Amino acid sequence: MAIKSKLSKIMVFALFVSGIVVLAWIASIILNDIFTWNKDIYSILFGSRTGEKISLEIGMTVFHYVVVGVLLLTLGIGAYLRYRSRTITLDSDLNQSLVIMKKQKKDTFNKNKEPILVITGLHKRYSEGKSNEVHAIRGLDLTVDKGDMMAIMGPSGCGKTTLLNMIGHLDRHSDGQIIIDTIDTATLSDGKMTSFRRDKIGFIFQLFNLFPFLSAVENVETPLLLKGMKAGVAREQAKMILRELGMGDRLYHKPSELSGGQQQRIAVARALITEPAIILGDEPTGDLDSTTSTDVMNLFRRINKINRQTLVLVTHNRWIAEQCDYIVHMSDGKVSNVEYGPFTKKEEA
Repeated sequence: MAIKSKLSKIMVFALFVSGIVVLAWIASIILNDIFTWNKDIYSILFGSRTGEKISLEIGMTVFHYVVVGVLLLTLGIGAYLRYRSRTITLDSDLNQSLVIMKKQKKDTFNKNKEPILVITGLHKRYSEGKSNEVHAIRGLDLTVDKGDMMAIMGPSGCGKTTLLNMIGHLDRHSDGQIIIDTIDTATLSDGKMTSFRRDKIGFIFQLFNLFPFLSAVENVETPLLLKGMKAGVAREQAKMILRELGMGDRLYHKPSELSGGQQQRIAVARALITEPAIILGDEPTGDLDSTTSTDVMNLFRRINKINRQTLVLVTHNRWIAEQCDYIVHMSDGKVSNVEYGPFTKKEEA
């Protein structure tokens, strides 16, 4: 296709130039006839002819040259216009094909979402088998797809934080199955679970939980050091992510020297640094004012969209929940219903 297109361009150009050359030659003959009429020259060119016969011979020759020149020029222009029309048609077809391909890719993405978290028949009982047993989570089922930003809401005591602790494996569940990034967590030993939690799960807490004696960059690099990364490499990665989150001028400040919003940005950076499969947030804006809460939620949404980072946030704040893709409502340790943005459609669980 590319070779044929190149040859077409060369042929069009050759015809066009040929026509111009012939016309230029004709013009030179006419000018020579006007300004330097000399019968000897014509005799050399056309033989030993004189008078009217020479003039007739010249006129016929010029006429033939004009016809040939005009013909070549016309062919060149016609070929060029046809080539341009074909190119425009091909470009139009290509653009249409690209639009169709993009639509198909988008439809495929929407139809084939990849689950990052699958919870089946989850139960959590405290003081199990005793008279004061509490059944906090009751046969809960939940699936979260990769790239989702989900909020969990419900009244106090409904099991929101308990569920988050189960997902993050800060506490053990009594029954059921939790699969994170295709890994059945029940199959992991304590040692492997510690590594899995460090590498695959990010945590953001209401009270930030930063080390008060470490600087911002030291807090963020800690997970990488625990993975065994070299100190210099870990430090540079921590600096990079803090700069991306707008904390480049606060790298060496201690938490006590920072505002609540700045401390939460450090907590977000620490959660992101290991590129986890899922980030869990327990009331991540609960201790912030409304303006700072808005900034933090905008940051979450940007991270979610750009990195396709999965986030699960527990909140009591309706406005915070509505910034997510959908809201899972809990009641009495179970999912009661799910609201999907823009929160005009409800679906019973």
